[in-house]
This record gives sequence, structure tokens and C-alpha cells, in this order.
Amino acid sequence: MTALSVAPAALDYMFRSVPEAIWYLGGKVVVVLSVLIYLTMYPPMELAVYYLASAIASAAVAAAALLGYMGMGDLWATLVISLSLPVPPGGSGLPPSLLIILVASLAEVVTRLFASVVVSRRLGGRRSGLGVIVPCNRAGELSWWFPPSKLGSEDIFGAVAKACESSDEVKLEPGMPFVLFLLIAIPVTLILELLM
Repeated sequence: MTALSVAPAALDYMFRSVPEAIWYLGGKVVVVLSVLIYLTMYPPMELAVYYLASAIASAAVAAAALLGYMGMGDLWATLVISLSLPVPPGGSGLPPSLLIILVASLAEVVTRLFASVVVSRRLGGRRSGLGVIVPCNRAGELSWWFPPSKLGSEDIFGAVAKACESSDEVKLEPGMPFVLFLLIAIPVTLILELLM
């Protein structure tokens, strides 16, 4: 599972985009292998319950994607995780996908907070929630920072320019590579669950 996440995490970090074909093809292989392995260990009805419980994480990310806070690559990644790791290890109560999403989300929020502090100091702006308010003439120095209404927008500079038409300052939030946080969260979560 972690091996499948390395290439998408690198693409998400570098380009903020992961081709859906990677998730579709790689996810199919991982999910089929996972189902075949789990069917040898659990009765089909019990496994179906685990899969349904595991799908809660994907539903939460789907809602965030529909609201524009996450991308489709993030949804594909959580679907693959939910379908490939449905069963809690060692009798833990929660499906691994829920804890993976929680750990990844916490790591992302901490990183957003840290990034907003650093960027606001560097550009002479100020923090605002998990984003920054910076002078429009300095906003072009940031890559992958969006006006909140345009998170995930393809035209970052156009969105910033439009937001600066009516003000000398612009509020920006970072577009974080969530797949990278998922990659980090997978082994961390599995270790935490084994220790519980």
C-alpha cells in the first residue's frame, strides 16, 4: 500500500496533481489483492462490515472535495486506502482508513499553521486562520497559495489577480499535497494501532 502511494505523493508534491489513471490502475491491483487476502482470513459478511465502516473516511474526503477543500486525487487516495486496509489490526476498534485520514489531517493542519507563520513573516503579512493576508504586490512570490474561494484552482495567478482588483491585500491559503501526508500517515497509523 505504501509503495503504491510513493509515486502519487511525489507527483502531488511537485505538480499538485496526480493523474487518475495512476489511482485507477494501481488501486485496482491493490484492492483486488487486498480482498483476496482478507477473504482467506474473514467470513465475507464480516469483511463487508469492515469495508462499510472503512468507507466513512472516503465519504468525509468526498464531502471535502465537493466543497473544494480537497482534490480528486485526495479522494482517489482515500478510496484506495479504505478498500485496501479495511480491517483493524490486532483487534483495534477503528478501521485503519479512519485513523490514517485523521493522522494525515492533523499533520496537514499543523503544517498549514507553520507555513502561514513563516510566510506571513517573510512577506510582511499577517496570519488569518490557517492562511495569510499578504500585500498584493508580494502575493506572486507564493506558489500553490490560493484565495480561499479558489482552492484547487488551475489558474492560481488569475485567481490572485482577481482577488487583488478590489483590495491592496489578499487572503491566501496553501494548497497542501494531502497525498504526501497520507503517505506519511500510513506507517505511523499502522504502528500506532499495533501499539494500542
